[in-house]
Amino acid sequence: MTPASTRFDFSRHLGSPVPPGLQDADRWKWISTFLPTQGQQTRHPRHARWIRVRGNTHAPAHREVMLTLRGDAIYSLENAFYQRTPGTVILLDHHERRDLKGALWKRDFSCLWLQLHGRNRLTYYFNHCDAQGRHRHEAPVGIVSGEPVQLLNEAWDHCVNHPEDPLGRSLLRSAVTGPLLTILGRPTPASANHMQQEIIRSIIDYIETHPAEKLSLHSLARMAGYSPHHFHRLFSAYAGRTPVAFVNAVRFRRARELLQQGFTVEAVAEAVGFASTSYFSDFFKHQSGFPPGAWRLAQIPTGPEALLTQPDRL
Repeated sequence: MTPASTRFDFSRHLGSPVPPGLQDADRWKWISTFLPTQGQQTRHPRHARWIRVRGNTHAPAHREVMLTLRGDAIYSLENAFYQRTPGTVILLDHHERRDLKGALWKRDFSCLWLQLHGRNRLTYYFNHCDAQGRHRHEAPVGIVSGEPVQLLNEAWDHCVNHPEDPLGRSLLRSAVTGPLLTILGRPTPASANHMQQEIIRSIIDYIETHPAEKLSLHSLARMAGYSPHHFHRLFSAYAGRTPVAFVNAVRFRRARELLQQGFTVEAVAEAVGFASTSYFSDFFKHQSGFPPGAWRLAQIPTGPEALLTQPDRL
């Protein structure tokens, strides 16, 4: 007999009975910009006006997956509008513009989000909206890492490059469906402390592999699923320095590596997230005591202490 602790219980997240659109994963509707879209595209003038308001959309660097669990709502992806019903899966690739905030007219709705950080780690959380339109964003309740996430990313890459390949599309859908069903059927989440450590670790990995991206406190907190204040406290306790100081350390280290490899100051500035070469030069001089060009000519050594004494600013 299977131990009770390992049984999957889909009713915990999906209710009983499971909504018809979710009962058979083979019939889920898939929406993306790079695969044949099965979801219903629609027109919604009110939503079109709403996404033009600053702060209602964003285009993050990481990939995301959204599965609708309950309700009916509109979602915009690259200025196209789609109807979300239970069983609708939306694949959101790097830097694709999509909704950020929940529309004010959404009611009685819930969904599951996956956020992919790097090649082999993802966090997941649930979003809910009640019958009065009050939104509740749960902090991430867990993390998935290792080979399943790596396979998901590889299948995703293949479909972006070869969207006409039907076997590639099947592989991607399978790679996405597996983690979604596993999360929905898990009987109990991981401990809060373990979950928080894993999430902060995933953010650290993301910072180290994406120094050119926007890495403000607010954007990192949103990625982790926490308020900026709570994220700042958790990150500082785990990493031993503030998020801003850690980002600066990673960018400074990467800048030195690129300068030593012979890249121009302009190229290095762009590679570590600075739109202005002059701002990058000021940043580098503040870290090392020398402008980047002079530092490279002199090959001035910098010790580990240079990474531990960073200004708390971006």
